[in-house]
Amino acid sequence: MEKVLKQHISREKEKHLRLCVKLSCQQLLFSSATCVQLDSPRLRKRWKDFLQEIGVDFKKAHSLCSAFATTILESGALIGVAAKLLGHSSVNTTMYYIGDNQERKTNAIQTLKNYLNN
Repeated sequence: MEKVLKQHISREKEKHLRLCVKLSCQQLLFSSATCVQLDSPRLRKRWKDFLQEIGVDFKKAHSLCSAFATTILESGALIGVAAKLLGHSSVNTTMYYIGDNQERKTNAIQTLKNYLNN
Protein backbone atom coordinates (compact mmCIF):
# COMPACT_ATOMS: atom_id res chain seq x y z
CA MET A 1 0.00 0.00 0.00
CA GLU A 2 2.85 2.40 0.83
CA LYS A 3 4.35 1.86 -2.63
CA VAL A 4 1.04 2.69 -4.34
CA LEU A 5 0.62 5.82 -2.21
CA LYS A 6 4.14 7.01 -3.07
CA GLN A 7 3.47 6.41 -6.77
CA HIS A 8 0.21 8.35 -6.58
CA ILE A 9 1.89 11.31 -4.85
CA SER A 10 4.69 11.22 -7.43
CA ARG A 11 2.12 11.42 -10.25
CA GLU A 12 0.44 14.41 -8.57
CA LYS A 13 3.80 16.18 -8.21
CA GLU A 14 4.67 15.51 -11.86
CA LYS A 15 1.31 16.90 -12.97
CA HIS A 16 1.87 20.10 -11.00
CA LEU A 17 5.40 20.51 -12.38
CA ARG A 18 4.23 19.89 -15.94
CA LEU A 19 1.59 22.63 -15.63
CA CYS A 20 3.93 24.96 -13.67
CA VAL A 21 1.46 25.11 -10.81
CA LYS A 22 2.68 25.52 -7.24
CA LEU A 23 1.96 22.40 -5.23
CA SER A 24 0.15 22.91 -1.94
CA CYS A 25 -0.25 20.34 0.84
CA GLN A 26 -4.02 20.29 0.28
CA GLN A 27 -3.51 19.26 -3.35
CA LEU A 28 -0.87 16.65 -2.69
CA LEU A 29 -3.20 13.67 -2.89
CA PHE A 30 -6.03 14.85 -5.09
CA SER A 31 -6.33 17.67 -7.58
CA SER A 32 -8.02 18.06 -10.94
CA ALA A 33 -6.26 17.58 -14.27
CA THR A 34 -5.57 21.33 -14.28
CA CYS A 35 -4.34 21.26 -10.67
CA VAL A 36 -7.26 23.10 -9.12
CA GLN A 37 -8.96 22.05 -5.92
CA LEU A 38 -11.66 19.45 -6.43
CA ASP A 39 -15.26 20.05 -5.41
CA SER A 40 -16.79 17.66 -2.86
CA PRO A 41 -18.42 15.15 -5.26
CA ARG A 42 -15.25 14.80 -7.33
CA LEU A 43 -13.08 14.55 -4.25
CA ARG A 44 -15.27 11.76 -2.86
CA LYS A 45 -15.04 9.90 -6.18
CA ARG A 46 -11.24 10.27 -6.33
CA TRP A 47 -11.02 9.10 -2.70
CA LYS A 48 -13.20 6.05 -3.40
CA ASP A 49 -11.23 5.19 -6.55
CA PHE A 50 -7.94 5.61 -4.69
CA LEU A 51 -8.99 3.28 -1.87
CA GLN A 52 -10.09 0.71 -4.43
CA GLU A 53 -6.75 1.06 -6.26
CA ILE A 54 -4.76 0.32 -3.10
CA GLY A 55 -7.11 -2.48 -2.00
CA VAL A 56 -8.61 -0.82 1.07
CA ASP A 57 -12.29 -1.09 1.97
CA PHE A 58 -14.16 2.20 1.75
CA LYS A 59 -13.67 4.55 4.66
CA LYS A 60 -14.79 8.15 4.99
CA ALA A 61 -11.98 10.60 4.29
CA HIS A 62 -12.33 11.98 7.81
CA SER A 63 -11.12 8.62 9.10
CA LEU A 64 -7.66 9.92 8.09
CA CYS A 65 -8.04 12.72 10.65
CA SER A 66 -8.95 10.19 13.31
CA ALA A 67 -6.05 7.89 12.45
CA PHE A 68 -3.58 10.79 12.32
CA ALA A 69 -4.75 12.29 15.62
CA THR A 70 -4.70 8.92 17.37
CA THR A 71 -1.23 8.06 16.03
CA ILE A 72 0.41 11.30 17.09
CA LEU A 73 -1.24 11.24 20.52
CA GLU A 74 -0.14 7.66 21.09
CA SER A 75 3.37 8.79 20.10
CA GLY A 76 3.34 11.20 23.02
CA ALA A 77 2.18 14.47 21.45
CA LEU A 78 -0.01 16.76 23.50
CA ILE A 79 -3.63 17.27 22.45
CA GLY A 80 -2.94 20.95 21.70
CA VAL A 81 -0.15 19.99 19.32
CA ALA A 82 -2.41 17.47 17.58
CA ALA A 83 -5.11 20.14 17.23
CA LYS A 84 -2.67 22.58 15.61
CA LEU A 85 -1.32 19.94 13.21
CA LEU A 86 -4.86 19.07 12.14
CA GLY A 87 -5.75 22.74 11.69
CA HIS A 88 -8.36 22.72 14.44
CA SER A 89 -9.07 25.95 16.30
CA SER A 90 -10.24 24.00 19.34
CA VAL A 91 -8.99 20.84 21.02
CA ASN A 92 -12.65 19.84 21.32
CA THR A 93 -12.69 19.22 17.57
CA THR A 94 -9.59 17.04 17.89
CA MET A 95 -11.19 15.15 20.79
CA TYR A 96 -14.11 14.35 18.48
CA TYR A 97 -11.74 12.65 16.04
CA ILE A 98 -9.91 10.55 18.62
CA GLY A 99 -13.09 9.43 20.33
CA ASP A 100 -13.46 7.87 23.73
CA ASN A 101 -10.63 5.36 23.92
CA GLN A 102 -10.58 3.29 27.11
CA GLU A 103 -7.01 2.07 26.55
CA ARG A 104 -5.79 5.67 26.29
CA LYS A 105 -7.57 6.52 29.55
CA THR A 106 -6.05 3.51 31.30
CA ASN A 107 -2.56 4.45 30.08
CA ALA A 108 -3.01 8.04 31.25
CA ILE A 109 -4.09 6.87 34.72
CA GLN A 110 -1.11 4.50 34.91
CA THR A 111 1.26 7.29 33.85
CA LEU A 112 -0.16 9.50 36.59
CA LYS A 113 0.20 6.71 39.17
CA ASN A 114 3.80 6.12 38.14
CA TYR A 115 4.53 9.83 38.41
CA LEU A 116 2.97 10.11 41.87
CA ASN A 117 4.78 7.01 43.16
CA ASN A 118 8.22 8.36 42.22
